Amino acid sequence: MEPTPKVYILLVNWNNWKDTINCLESLLQSTYTNYCIILCDNGSTDNSSEEFRFWAKNNIPSTDKHNDPLYLKTSTSKSVLFLDYSNTILKKEIQDNELKLVIIKTNTNLGFAGGSNVGLKYIIQQNDYSYIWLLNNDTIVDKNSIRNQVAFMKQNNKVDMSGSTILSLDNPNIVIAYAGGVWNPLFATTEMIGFNSKFTKNIDRTTIEKKLDYISGASMFINRNFINKVGLMEESFFLYYEEIDWQKRKGTDIELAFCPDSLIYHKGAATVNKQGNLFIQYFFYRNRMLITRKLFSKFICTVYLYILFQAH
Repeated sequence: MEPTPKVYILLVNWNNWKDTINCLESLLQSTYTNYCIILCDNGSTDNSSEEFRFWAKNNIPSTDKHNDPLYLKTSTSKSVLFLDYSNTILKKEIQDNELKLVIIKTNTNLGFAGGSNVGLKYIIQQNDYSYIWLLNNDTIVDKNSIRNQVAFMKQNNKVDMSGSTILSLDNPNIVIAYAGGVWNPLFATTEMIGFNSKFTKNIDRTTIEKKLDYISGASMFINRNFINKVGLMEESFFLYYEEIDWQKRKGTDIELAFCPDSLIYHKGAATVNKQGNLFIQYFFYRNRMLITRKLFSKFICTVYLYILFQAH
């Protein structure tokens, strides 16, 4: 009998332990059993690490109030390994198939790319993975989502990265994205495929994949070959567009796909206000220039002028 592929699920938390615990609770409901969650607490200042310890020790669900069936609480004990990271690759741990959650405290905010790389380095050190699922921590996962992604990737073994059907957590009948989006290099702008449309299970996968330029960073299900081809994320991006750089890196030939039956519910993506915070605005505009200079240099002038227009 063919062995069940090992899946690592990678989350990055920064000052958002309540949403993260809800995400963890949904993952622990999964019908697929051969997985391990790697949670990187990215220098949080809201006592996230202690909240995770309390939750794991006492089996206490998140204090947020939400309606079922999305928020189902586990009643099983939570076996957790807590580790500290100090700018070095963590040593390989003793393999334990019963261990479902490893929490790594980074002690400083490394950004989404840097925090993800901490988890990726740890997973690579274990050397027992078939797939890695990078997942936003403000999501709720359908219990069959991992199983459906693994079946999809096994059936489509040339695919390097697969996206999910991403629905609004506030209104699960509304689509945030089918897999990802379209990239416009002329202005360095993105458009999510299916955004704000009514969810239908009859969506045509081939039609979506023809449009697809990149997989949304909210849900990137990758096979082992992708890491071998591309390596780690570019940490200079810190926040925004690192997933596009990762997927479009020069010298690589990456095959993207869409797994319609992988359902996730996203809290933050539909309501992010890029204009509300100077820190966020800085990386939003700066990284559009950075990725253009790196991958689409012939459009640098139009991107620069468009950003100036937007800034005013």
